[in-house]
Amino acid sequence: RMEKRSRELLELEHKDPSSSTEAAFLICGNGRKLQEEKPKPDGKPFTQPTPKSQVLDRVKGFLGVISEANKNLQLTAEGKAEDYNIEVLKGDESEYIEMDLMLGVADL
Repeated sequence: RMEKRSRELLELEHKDPSSSTEAAFLICGNGRKLQEEKPKPDGKPFTQPTPKSQVLDRVKGFLGVISEANKNLQLTAEGKAEDYNIEVLKGDESEYIEMDLMLGVADL
């Protein structure tokens, strides 16, 4: 019985092309098939530029801002580098971040 059903489905596919994979190549179901792109006379395929990315513009803008901030920081830290050394605590800091890392070593 399953063999008969499968055969019926295959026959239906050939009778009604809208139910086959050909339907995937129809535009809006009106029966017109997609036209294949014909190559240009010189044999090269048609190409077009990609649209400009907004993300790329934002990254470029950010890189400009961070570059300017780095230059300003370098200029202000030129004469007083000890004030900008984050590795040495003097004891008069009002705020600092303490990192307590346990790397698999237990306190005994």
